[in-house]
Amino acid sequence: MNPASFTPAWLVDDPAAVALLPRAYAAPDQRALAVRRAAARRIEPAVLAALGKRAASPAAKAHLEALAAIGAACVVTGQQAGLFGGPLYCIYKTAAAIINARALTAETGVPCVPVFWVQSEDHYFPEVAAAHALDARGQLVRVAWAEDTEDRRRSIGHRRYGAGVDVALAGLLNALGHGSAVDAVAARLRAHYRAGVGPATAF
Repeated sequence: MNPASFTPAWLVDDPAAVALLPRAYAAPDQRALAVRRAAARRIEPAVLAALGKRAASPAAKAHLEALAAIGAACVVTGQQAGLFGGPLYCIYKTAAAIINARALTAETGVPCVPVFWVQSEDHYFPEVAAAHALDARGQLVRVAWAEDTEDRRRSIGHRRYGAGVDVALAGLLNALGHGSAVDAVAARLRAHYRAGVGPATAF
């Protein structure tokens, strides 16, 4: 099947498309069944401990408590630890996981927790090295973090930003221009993307 034709075919229940990506979840009873099956599984203590280190907000802590008790399911999404937050669709993925978790909780009565998985164990540097944005004139700009040759054998999760991330951030902020919205974004990026911090932690 031509990739360009997959989505239209899937939306009209084309058998070949549905065979590749079943859509049984479209039926409420099938969604409920999937949620109940997931909620019956036990979360490993090591996973809970790792998540607990990052549960900073009240919502995150409440979700962690729900996961610790048997009977909760997860709605999982994720992305590579891209520079300066990665592609814009990371926001869409995050919002979709939160909305779907809330909807499934309301529909099934089973606590459903949104989980965002930061994929950082691979070694493919180009996927996390650059960020793209629209500058003050609406033109697409690219900024990149230069790879340290000593890091080439390390996974992304074990790397640390050097001075190159400051150069990339300065280039991005210069392209964005000035204004209250830009200043707010700049403050957040400077707080997280700095030398000595790992890509996964900054993300």
